Amino acid sequence: MELSFSLAVNGNHAKRLAVAENIKEQLANVGIAVYIKQLNNETYRSTLQTKNFDIILTGIECSFSPSLKTFFGNGNLANYSNEQITNIMNQIANTSDENSLYENYGKLYDIYLEEAPYIGLYRDTDTVIYNQSLVRKH
Repeated sequence: MELSFSLAVNGNHAKRLAVAENIKEQLANVGIAVYIKQLNNETYRSTLQTKNFDIILTGIECSFSPSLKTFFGNGNLANYSNEQITNIMNQIANTSDENSLYENYGKLYDIYLEEAPYIGLYRDTDTVIYNQSLVRKH
C-alpha cells in the first residue's frame, strides 16, 4: 500500500517551493509519495480560499500569541473541525478561573498533538521589534 498526497504551493514563492521540495524528498525516504502542485498566484489564492487541497504550504501573519480561533474556530484555514475542541474553546471563553484555563489549554494542546491539523515549519524573521530597555549598556 502506497501512501501519497498532493502538496499545493505557490510556485512564485521560491522559499516555500524549496521547502515543498525538501518535504517531498524527506517523505520519499520513508515511502510516502508527495506530488507537488505548483500553482500560479490566482489559482493558489482560489485553492486556499475554497480549501480545495490535500495539504497546502502557506504562511500566515500572526502575533506571537495569536487567537486560537484562527486555527480552531469556524472557517479556520485548515477547515479543521472537532467537537471536543469546540466545547473546550467555549469553556475557555466563558471562564476566568486560572486553574480551569490551565486545564483546558492543556486539553487543547493534547488534542492538537494527537491530530496535528497544522504543522508549523518555520517563522520568518524579517521584522524584529525591540525595546531600548532590552539593550545592554556598557
